[in-house]
Amino acid sequence: MALADRRGSTLSPEEQIHALHEKFQYPHSRIRLWLEEAPFKDVEKALLYAWMAECDPGQVLNMRKKEPWERIQRHLHLTPDRYQIRWHDYCADRLHRWWGVDKAQALRLLQEGWPMHYIKMAALLSVPLSMNMKAILQKRTRECRWRTWAVERMGMDGDRYDSMMQAARNPSLPPRKEKQESAPAERNRSL
Repeated sequence: MALADRRGSTLSPEEQIHALHEKFQYPHSRIRLWLEEAPFKDVEKALLYAWMAECDPGQVLNMRKKEPWERIQRHLHLTPDRYQIRWHDYCADRLHRWWGVDKAQALRLLQEGWPMHYIKMAALLSVPLSMNMKAILQKRTRECRWRTWAVERMGMDGDRYDSMMQAARNPSLPPRKEKQESAPAERNRSL
């Protein structure tokens, strides 16, 4: 089954394996076997549930053959409270692995209700703006995009911002394909 990314591009089987490996750290060989058994979306959800329940993904995929996801959550004792706690742990782990954010600090900010993307952006911008993450999160509002806020309101160099965002791209996404000279830079300024 082909999977499309947010822009509608189809992910190859190797890109699917790469994405799941980056998100969950299972060996490529195991992920390949799971993808032979089930569609990408089922494997992705099974890996997430297994991570949250601290069990083997194969167990979750076997349950999925007969049960809907809500029943699987119940079997795994993923109550709303446990799910939220484990979700914060999962996000803090990815913030740490992918962008070097201190796990304890990420966990505190997640528990305060800050989205993972905001924490990532605050971590990335803290050095060039000479501000701590908490100050950035409190100062930046939703009335403008991150790039607009950093460049126009905080005085950061636009080229530095753009190159920093390119370097800090989500590693679970497939590599960007070379594009024509059309306006890709304009689309990426929304980060």
